[in-house]
Amino acid sequence: MISRRRFTAGVAIALTPLGARASAQEYKAQQAAKAFKVGELSPGTGSEERLAALHEAGYVEGQNLVVERRHAEGRIERLPALAAELVGLKPDVILATGGDAIRAAKNATKIIPIVMAFGEDPVGKGLVASLARPGGNITGVSLVAEGTMAAKRVEIFKEAVPRARRIALLSWPRMEAAQAKEAEQAARALKIETVLVEVRNGDYEGAFSMLAVERADALFVLSNPILNRDRKRIIALAGSRSLPDQE
Repeated sequence: MISRRRFTAGVAIALTPLGARASAQEYKAQQAAKAFKVGELSPGTGSEERLAALHEAGYVEGQNLVVERRHAEGRIERLPALAAELVGLKPDVILATGGDAIRAAKNATKIIPIVMAFGEDPVGKGLVASLARPGGNITGVSLVAEGTMAAKRVEIFKEAVPRARRIALLSWPRMEAAQAKEAEQAARALKIETVLVEVRNGDYEGAFSMLAVERADALFVLSNPILNRDRKRIIALAGSRSLPDQE
């Protein structure tokens, strides 16, 4: 889970002009004189809660903050074009959620600061040079520091649901490949079978119908921004089918 305070701090640092960092008084003067423009790029529908956290740093939409939202609504292939649109609007910073959005933003600009959220293995994917010194124009919060933690989650899941012998890995198409591989390897070591079930075109009911076809006796939800956004719906569907789930 991403720390709201850490995420807000990253955005605030990216937004704050170098001159404004000298003193709080000068910083407030800068805020009053200029409305900062933020571009939000998301594979889903965005997060108003995350943007609301900027209020803690003194930014208020309609006063000293302008937000340009570009959401792919689950259609990952739209992200490059949406990123290009945002860059054309010349925002002060781009908030990019998830690996595909982060890469699309990086490919669209080498100058505008990019603050990433849910950045899974940004070093391994070539998004940043290292976690300590990312370099380039990307900063923010990585989902995990090493690997994807899927293996550890499988171990915890096994302890919580010892009867599980076949678990379904719930995935959004074209995402979480590294997590799925890590979860499958960990499950194999624990003598648990896995089956990958994708939520195609946002059809959760269809995905859960596949769970019955595959005879899965537990559900493991892979981490990504869209599935995280829809977690209440997933929990409700799992509960209606009496399936233990791990998010």
